[in-house]
Amino acid sequence: MSSTTSKNHDRYRHLHLAIISMVVIAIAGVLLYFFVKRHTPDLPDIAANLHQAVMPEEDTSVGKCAQYPITALELQKLYLANDPVAAEKYTNETVYINGIFIGTGINPMGTAYMILKSGDRSHSIKCFLQNKEDINLTKGSSVFLKGYCRGQIWDLKIEECELLDVPVVTSQKK
Repeated sequence: MSSTTSKNHDRYRHLHLAIISMVVIAIAGVLLYFFVKRHTPDLPDIAANLHQAVMPEEDTSVGKCAQYPITALELQKLYLANDPVAAEKYTNETVYINGIFIGTGINPMGTAYMILKSGDRSHSIKCFLQNKEDINLTKGSSVFLKGYCRGQIWDLKIEECELLDVPVVTSQKK
């Protein structure tokens, strides 16, 4: 009988040793995590940014995606009102714009641009095309374009414009 008791005692001792080892390893892991986290605060939290790094979410606000473009008149109105939120949101950003083509022009550097209908007689909306093809549009035609908004100093300036043939949704995303 003593041999079975000795075997059971050895099993329990090994079981206790295994449990104690796992607890010590878990505590060491937690302590290591907090030590590394505390001494490297400038490292990004990989777990928190994993979804964004793998699948960045599209900005679906007005003017920032093809489904919800902003009109050239609305964009110019925001800039003329000196709205800091509009400047922060659109300046140096890619925008999708609906507008009415009213003509062409050439800047002092010799670069051709399209002029879109403006809501202000003293300020225009200039769109510089990405490809240097001739602009074959009739005056008064509706255009849908993607471009890089440089903001408005005097005129609203959109660079690297690309004419798009995407159906335009007129209602805003709610």
